[in-house]
Amino acid sequence: MHNYRFRSLARVTLSPLVLRVWLATMLAVALLILMLFLPWQQTVKGIGTVIALDPSERDYDVSATIDGVITALHVHEGLHAKAGTPLFEMRDLDADLPRRLREAAQSLSAQHTQLSRELQTLSTRHENTRAALDQAMARFEQREAQARAQLRRQHFALDAALRSQEIETAQLERIEHLHASGLESRRTLERAGESLLRAKALREAAQSDLEVHEAAVRIVLQEREQSRLELQSSLESLEGSIAAAQSRLESLSREAASMQTQIERNAASIVRAPRDGTVVRVLQNDGARVLRQGEAIVHFAPDVTQKAILAEISGFNMPLIKVGLKTRVMFYGWPAFQISGWPTIRFGTFSGIIARVDPIAHEAGRYYAYIVEDPSEPWPKESLRIGTQTNVWVALSTVQIWYELWRLMNASPPQMVEPILKEER
Repeated sequence: MHNYRFRSLARVTLSPLVLRVWLATMLAVALLILMLFLPWQQTVKGIGTVIALDPSERDYDVSATIDGVITALHVHEGLHAKAGTPLFEMRDLDADLPRRLREAAQSLSAQHTQLSRELQTLSTRHENTRAALDQAMARFEQREAQARAQLRRQHFALDAALRSQEIETAQLERIEHLHASGLESRRTLERAGESLLRAKALREAAQSDLEVHEAAVRIVLQEREQSRLELQSSLESLEGSIAAAQSRLESLSREAASMQTQIERNAASIVRAPRDGTVVRVLQNDGARVLRQGEAIVHFAPDVTQKAILAEISGFNMPLIKVGLKTRVMFYGWPAFQISGWPTIRFGTFSGIIARVDPIAHEAGRYYAYIVEDPSEPWPKESLRIGTQTNVWVALSTVQIWYELWRLMNASPPQMVEPILKEER
């Protein structure tokens, strides 16, 4: 085989420009490959609004306290009012209503006083009747004890009379037997008969006295029962009267309380600021328009002691949101620059901490988290207003860029992290 040498090929060389482009391309590819192994912080993005953390400091409507018309408006939009500052005055359509309410309240008060006295009198009578019943029962018990004692003595007397009659009867039979034998005289026999007659008379008298004493015991018992029934009936009648008086007294108290509420509502024609705040909008200022109770007159925004961000989070990312996680916040209107994966590269953003997470979903499956100020990076004070829109990035775990790209291509969620909470002292 012939050995040919192509001298023209040896003269062919790469252009310096092409060589530089090739080297730059290789360096860029190498740089991109190296960047795939750089750290990247995963985040969850949300949008939010600045609100007051304390619900009582959020804006609300100050409403009409009565049905009527506005007679005076003491504030204007944008005015900062102290607590107790008059906002507006109202007047009821019925100009004579306050006088009638006062008269009705006085009448109820007089009835209440009179009924209280009657109730006191009834209570006193009830106590006296109860004491009379106890005293009467004590007296009848004493009388019953005395009557039963006399009855027992009469029983003993009857027993003695019966025993004496038995003895006299036996004595007469013995004397009759001796008289028949001629051993006793007829005079002795007659005296024994007289003794037996006296013994029978004594026994009959004792029996009669016993029946009298038994009747006396029954009379005492009947009188005691009759007295108890009469006094008990009086007690029950008084208790019924007391219950009716108490019921009426409670009814009068409720009517008086309701009347006092109406008087206070009518007297509350001057509506004052409940706390320090700003009048945002005057919704009604027409003095000729009749307003109903509860209709909004002024929109009022109280002063806020602590601001927070109500951040809206999708249901897909909600399991990743935990109390205590750090966030980066960008307020609308502030010049800001933020690379979410490299949180150290930032300008004009602020730090926040998740303070609370709603346990339930709201409209369209959206969840809400409450983000408060990080003491290490205070938020703007005066210039940050309620209602300012925000972008929020919740900081999660740190991974390499190639893993984050792979996760995004596969639509996988970020890695879940547990916040490090400070121990409460």
